[in-house]
Amino acid sequence: MWRNTTSVWAAAVALAVAAVAAACASAEEKAKEYRRIIAFSPAVTEIIYRLGAQDRLVGIASFSDFPPEAVKEKPAVGGILNIDSEKILSLEPDLIISPPGAIAGEKLPQFAAEVKFLPDKTLADVELSFVEIGRLVGKPTEGKTLSDSLQSAVAAAKKESVGRPGVAVLLVIGYEPLWVAGGYGFLNELVEAVGGTNAAGGVKKDFYGIDFEGVLAAKPDVIVDLTLEGDLAGPRRDAALTFWKRFPTIPAAANGRVEFIDSDLLTIPGPRLVEGLRALQEALGGGAGPKREGAREEEPNRGAR
Repeated sequence: MWRNTTSVWAAAVALAVAAVAAACASAEEKAKEYRRIIAFSPAVTEIIYRLGAQDRLVGIASFSDFPPEAVKEKPAVGGILNIDSEKILSLEPDLIISPPGAIAGEKLPQFAAEVKFLPDKTLADVELSFVEIGRLVGKPTEGKTLSDSLQSAVAAAKKESVGRPGVAVLLVIGYEPLWVAGGYGFLNELVEAVGGTNAAGGVKKDFYGIDFEGVLAAKPDVIVDLTLEGDLAGPRRDAALTFWKRFPTIPAAANGRVEFIDSDLLTIPGPRLVEGLRALQEALGGGAGPKREGAREEEPNRGAR
């Protein structure tokens, strides 16, 4: 009897301790309200503004140009390769949010602020970053909504692409050297979501430099140029079209299937990926090449990502 009573008492104590620990952890989490945040990537800047928490943002990384008011309202603190240490210190941040990386991991913790490294390579990473940043800025519901929006858009694109002829797509990120999206990361996933196959997907990297022999061998049906920002008309577009016309053995060039999408919609892992996905659907909807191995036959399991 005594032994049973002792066991019950011990169990009760253990539960009480666990409850206290959970309460303390919850209180600590609630007490941690970051009010002076530096966004160390354009994507983080966009996310915080989309969540409506820009009042907590005191600094942004260079090249953060969206939304336009961010550039007017927030001082730039440089980038990973040219950190403006004096500016960061003067802003007295309590939190710095950045993608992970060897240089970032070495340099950013030197400041008197907490640092959160949020991966942004895959769609799952991006969706989780919406949720995590929402939590950090006191907008958890909005963060979850943003994540659900991207997930739903991708699921809808996959459903719409079922049964469509597959096209081999080459996503060009830059010229001189030719830089393309490889077979790993959110760009590759978005191509697959709209029913395409990545012509440069044999190399499992998010981006890489490809030699022109590789492009000729891949024979893309569609080339999607992501080197332009904002206005897609003008001399840079004309130069790109002239470049590809020199290679009529490439199906995309021979058939006039060089498409242009605002680079920010697909290269910045933020809320505008939903717009980029729609633009990618439209770019591939203008025609279809021959059926390719790996073309979508049925709806894949979204949860398998």
